[in-house]
Amino acid sequence: MANINYSLLTSCRLVRDRVLLTIDEQKAIALLDKVKEIEFTRLAENYFVSLEQIAGYYDLDLKSLREIVELARYRQELQENGVNFMYDKSSNQRVLLINGQAILRLALILSDRSLIALSIRNLLVSRQYSQSAQPKTIELVKENRFQSISTLCA
Repeated sequence: MANINYSLLTSCRLVRDRVLLTIDEQKAIALLDKVKEIEFTRLAENYFVSLEQIAGYYDLDLKSLREIVELARYRQELQENGVNFMYDKSSNQRVLLINGQAILRLALILSDRSLIALSIRNLLVSRQYSQSAQPKTIELVKENRFQSISTLCA
């Protein structure tokens, strides 16, 4: 496998968008389960997990994960991808629910904070290499190949 500049995956939304372009919710759940089992809850037509479950999945402390999810830099991106805030009337608290696609996106954002996230990034990169539908996607993250991408993502 070619040298991959994972810093582009972790720092550039454009690259994350391209890598995740063809992954629907069912594929996201299957990819996550390949690395480590995670139990989703079905609400209406969607599947979600709590922030606490994701912290356990990525072997991170809850406070650090919450800071990343609520960081202004990533908030819109994650909400567009499946992070939902709901209000739990029984506990009078805001509950954060996250779908499979957003959990994959978190793997790309987490950098070196989690070995599970690194495994997911490796799986996504391998998947890109094996797909002929988007051969240029992985070229974006090859080391020292596209300086213009680094400029766009700065």
